Amino acid sequence: MRLDRLFIIGAVGALVMTAGCSGGETPAQAQKDVAEARLDAAHDVAEAKHDAAKDVLQEQKDVTKADAQGTYNVTVTRAEGDHKVAIEKCGLLTGSALKACKDQADADYDAAKARATEVLEASKPS
Repeated sequence: MRLDRLFIIGAVGALVMTAGCSGGETPAQAQKDVAEARLDAAHDVAEAKHDAAKDVLQEQKDVTKADAQGTYNVTVTRAEGDHKVAIEKCGLLTGSALKACKDQADADYDAAKARATEVLEASKPS
């Protein structure tokens, strides 16, 4: 009796699965549906590749921008340090030599900062 029930349940399951799979489509309609599914899948893959490429390009731009900003920051920090050292060296002088030394230190600092700004601006996309 128990085997009979299992057999009946299995047979009903097989019929349901077979009926569900066939869907009543003709072979031509099934081929058409498969072809459409393949086209949809190919379109989805192409779109995903396009989106991924855009993401990579944006990430590259972000890295380039961060690198340029980092280089600018290091250059300006170095110029500030050089300026402090130069001003301290000027402390050994007096009178007009002191003023000339400080003016030169300030000019060197301003020039270094201007060059760093030019490099930063040149690295920005047009």
